[in-house]
Amino acid sequence: MKESDLQDQLEHDTILNMDHEEQQEEKTLLEMALYVWNIVWTYRILIFVLTFLGAAGTVGYAIMTIRLPVDQSPMPNVYRSYTKVIIQESSSAGGSDSIDAMMDMMGFSSSGNRGITNGDLARMVYSSFPYADTIADRMDFAEKYNISTDYKTISRRIFYSSSTYYFNSTNRVLELSYTSTDKYFATEVVEVMLEELQNWFSEQGGTASQSQLSSIESKIFGVSKEISRLEEQIKSIQSEYGVLSIDDLAQSQQTLMSSLNEQLMSLDLQISQQTNTQSSYSPIETSAVKSLRAQRQDVANTLYRLQNGSPVGGRSYPPIDEMPNLALEFNRLQLLLQIQEGIYQSLTEQYEVLKLSGGGSLALTVLEPAEIPVQKSGPQRSMICIQGTMGMFFVGVGLAFLFTFLKTLKARREERLIPLDDE
Repeated sequence: MKESDLQDQLEHDTILNMDHEEQQEEKTLLEMALYVWNIVWTYRILIFVLTFLGAAGTVGYAIMTIRLPVDQSPMPNVYRSYTKVIIQESSSAGGSDSIDAMMDMMGFSSSGNRGITNGDLARMVYSSFPYADTIADRMDFAEKYNISTDYKTISRRIFYSSSTYYFNSTNRVLELSYTSTDKYFATEVVEVMLEELQNWFSEQGGTASQSQLSSIESKIFGVSKEISRLEEQIKSIQSEYGVLSIDDLAQSQQTLMSSLNEQLMSLDLQISQQTNTQSSYSPIETSAVKSLRAQRQDVANTLYRLQNGSPVGGRSYPPIDEMPNLALEFNRLQLLLQIQEGIYQSLTEQYEVLKLSGGGSLALTVLEPAEIPVQKSGPQRSMICIQGTMGMFFVGVGLAFLFTFLKTLKARREERLIPLDDE
C-alpha cells in the first residue's frame, strides 16, 4: 500500500472516531437530561407542594408586614426623601486658600492637597461626628428611635445607616437623602441636613475669610514698614548730598572738578607768564605772582576737599573713590523699594478682592428641594415572594435528588445482601 493511501486511511479512521465520540457525548447528555427529568417527574407532587407552600408563605408574610402597624411590622414600608444641590467652586483668587484654611480648622493638613474640591470638603463635613450629632439633636433622635443609653453612638449609627451622600464630580451635583418609615420625618431630616451644611460652610468660610484677611493685613503692615525704612535711607542720602539721584550728584561733582582743574591750569599759566617776564636778577616775586599763587593754593585746597569728601561751598560730596559704591547702594535701595511697592500693591489688591468675594466660601444652589415621597422605596415584597417561591422550588428539586440517591443506595445495599444460587 502506498504511503499516501495509508495516510488517507488514517485520516478517515480519525474522523470516524471523532464522530463516534460526539455521538457518544450527545447520547450521554440526552441520557442525563432524561434521568433528571425522570427524577423531577417522579417527585413532581413534592416539588409542587413545596413550591406552593413557599409562594403562599412569602405572600402571606408580605401581606402580614403590610397589615401590621409600623412599630410592630418586621418589614415595614420605608420612604426615601432627597435633595439635589449644585456645588459651585470658588472663582476668586483666594478660593483655594480659603479651602486650605477651612481644612486646617477641621484638623486636616492642607499641605499636598491642592487638588481638593468643595465637593470633597463637603464630604468631610458630612462624615464628621459634630455634623451627625447636630442633626440628631435637632431632629430629636432620642425620642424618635427610643434611645435611652449610649445616645451618641446609637444616633450616629442610625444617621449614617439611614442617610446617603453622593457627589457627581462631573456635573458637580450633590445628592443628600434620608430613609425612614415616616416620610414626613425623612423629608424634615433632609431639609435639616442641607441647612446645617450651608450653615457650617457659611460660618467656617467666614472664619477662614477673617483669618486670611488678618494674615494679609499683617503682611501689608510688614511690607509697609520695610517701604518706610527704605524710603528713609534713600531720603537720608538725598538730604546729605542735596540731590534727588546719584547721577545728579556725580554729574555735579564731575562738573565742579573739571572747573577747578581748568582754574588750576589757568592760574599755572598766568604764574608762568608772570615769572618769565620778571627779571632773572630779581629773586623776589612780585605782588601779582604772590596773589596768583595764593589763588592757586585756594583752588587746589578746594579740589582736595572735593576729592576727599569735605564740604565745598556749603555742599557735601562723597569721596571720589567711594562714588561707585554709593551709586550701587543707592540703586539697590531704589530697586528694593520698587519690589516692596509691587508686593504692597499685589497684597492690597488681594485684600480688596477677598473682602468683596467673601473669602471664596462655598455656594450651594438648590437644584431639587426635598419633597415628601409619595411611593415607598422599600421593601421590594414582589421580589421577596419570587425569591421565596424559587427557593422552595429548588429545595424540592434537591430533596428529589436526595431521595433518589437514598433509594439507589438502599437498592445496592440489598443487592449485596441477597446470596447467589449455586449452579
